[in-house]
Amino acid sequence: VSPYDADIKSRVCKDMLATAPKVAAQAARPLAAWDRDRALAELDLPITTYEATRLRKPPSTATLTQSCEIRPVEVGGHFFFIEHPRVAADAIMRLPASARIATGSE
Repeated sequence: VSPYDADIKSRVCKDMLATAPKVAAQAARPLAAWDRDRALAELDLPITTYEATRLRKPPSTATLTQSCEIRPVEVGGHFFFIEHPRVAADAIMRLPASARIATGSE
């Protein structure tokens, strides 16, 4: 999705293309069968997801609000956490302490 940072695009593509084809196939296969909404509904813990506002697609995220708190991120794109690591770190630190402890962020 443009606009994007060409250096980050290059880095991500390089990393993904460096994955052995057999490993990539094994990693991608479960994604094809993954039922996001069912998987999230089965979790019994709070979920916070960060969404780059310029990539927001309300129809595709509408069902997420039933099981997740969606927090908009005003900068970057799909890899905002790489593009703007300080923004990502600040967002994590704004989570309740119990969530940070549960994820090992504290």
